[in-house]
Amino acid sequence: VPPLVEYAGWILKGLRRGRTRRRCEAVAPRFLDGDAPLFLFPLQLPGDYQILLHAPGGDLFALVAATIASFARHASAEARLLFKVHPLDNGLSRWPERIAAMAAERGIADRVGTVDGGALDAMIARASGVVTINSTVGTATLAAGKPLIALGNAIFDRPGLTHSGSLAEFWRAPEPPDPELVEAFFRLLVDRLQVRGGFVGRAAIEAGAVAVAERIVAPEEAFGMENRRARRQTFRRAAELFGETPASPA
Repeated sequence: VPPLVEYAGWILKGLRRGRTRRRCEAVAPRFLDGDAPLFLFPLQLPGDYQILLHAPGGDLFALVAATIASFARHASAEARLLFKVHPLDNGLSRWPERIAAMAAERGIADRVGTVDGGALDAMIARASGVVTINSTVGTATLAAGKPLIALGNAIFDRPGLTHSGSLAEFWRAPEPPDPELVEAFFRLLVDRLQVRGGFVGRAAIEAGAVAVAERIVAPEEAFGMENRRARRQTFRRAAELFGETPASPA
């Protein structure tokens, strides 16, 4: 997105903050209250490389449309689908309007909603299952012990962690993660991939810089990693979503 367009989006989003909050306060209770099956889809950013290179088709808008179509065909009549806009979305994607139009086209406008804001952890706790492409929200979902399905390629998309069946089956019988495997997965992340530090606060930034530098110069063998050449990706859910199997660039 060109810088001026990006800034314009944030200015408009700021001006509409009050209206956005009121809309969230009106929509959220319709989905979060009660005990009807609720499926949560935390949106990512359309231009993120997680989408462009690591999701089938590289098009978040098409993936959202395919998810709504699957929900309309296969979910129970009581089930609800709630999309949550990414906190860093500048508003130019117009998700509430887009998603409302997609749902109306499928005849399920009253069962699909969008919120821009709200407490993510509370939404996960209420959800019967969480749909993601490959967002790190997946790790929060696993930590909460909730069923999770990944539509793209994700580090956590492994048997015993995510739903192994189809998206169509997920709406009816989502598979919960194995608690022992979740614990082992988090230990692996901490040991092999994560370092201490952060992006906010001088102490966190300094600690993170040192830790990242040490990880970069350390021999790969120290972490049980091997240097692998980039491979052309395939996506196991592409056929169900789009009727084909697109591959990303190598």
